[in-house]
Amino acid sequence: MGLYSKNRWEWSTAQQALFTQKMASVPLYDTLGVAAVSYIVRQTGMATIFCSKVETAKLVAFKKADAASFAALTTVLQFEDATDADRAAATEAGLTLRTFSELLTVGRANPKPHNPPAPEDYGIICYT
Repeated sequence: MGLYSKNRWEWSTAQQALFTQKMASVPLYDTLGVAAVSYIVRQTGMATIFCSKVETAKLVAFKKADAASFAALTTVLQFEDATDADRAAATEAGLTLRTFSELLTVGRANPKPHNPPAPEDYGIICYT
């Protein structure tokens, strides 16, 4: 799962939540351009990215411009609330847009037991 934004509390919360479910995170720095993001998404097969509204707009544009490079990417979990226009733009690009608030509501209604990573599992895949 990708984390694409400036540092913020939701970023850290998402990363810690991923650790509880044996899922690796892949930071995508807010300064990365389309070539780097495309490379990382393709190489990891990343299907879901947590991001800020600014990065959601970038991902929508990236996917519309080069759907093949972003074929694996299907879901964006936006930290801020989403407007109907945000959702329509994401849908047009072939993405499902959900908000962090929606994710928290679903999580509270459907708690899962912790499934922490084993020592041999990846926790973070960091491209620097």
